[in-house]
Amino acid sequence: MPCESASPRRSSPGLVALTLPVAGQAAAERGTAASAGSSFVVAELADVVGYYSPDEGNAFHPMRGTRAYDSRGTEWLLPGTRRRVPLAEAVPAAAESVLFNLTGLANYYGTHLTVYQAGQPRPGTSTLNLDARQAVSNHAIVPLGDLRGVDVYNHAGYTNVIVDLAGYFAPRAA
Repeated sequence: MPCESASPRRSSPGLVALTLPVAGQAAAERGTAASAGSSFVVAELADVVGYYSPDEGNAFHPMRGTRAYDSRGTEWLLPGTRRRVPLAEAVPAAAESVLFNLTGLANYYGTHLTVYQAGQPRPGTSTLNLDARQAVSNHAIVPLGDLRGVDVYNHAGYTNVIVDLAGYFAPRAA
């Protein structure tokens, strides 16, 4: 969380976007949590994956965690299939790309998931790699294009997928 900020009252697993009041400074908290009548120490680990300049390129607009898609309880992504996740109602019309956390929950077989601009050819690289019976998450930035969504491709096995939006990029106001 940014320095001098109050602690949030909800968890933010996976991906968090921060605005730092002073370049390069952020504060981490150490605390305790309770589960089933016992308490334990909670520590944080942060990987910095980039930064967004206030003066160059599209502006980044962080969002409160927004669940855009969750296949649990509905249907698996079958082997070799693609699922379109529409995002037109989740982000403003000016948004050109989205930043999200992708979670995959593999059933009996390992697989990889590829997320890409809706309606475009699937790239030859994976966004997320899963072993059998594993839940893994990763962040990605994907352009939206005219269809205003992303496609999620499952290579093998029966897999559940969750897409949580963390923000979007849009042109700066003039």
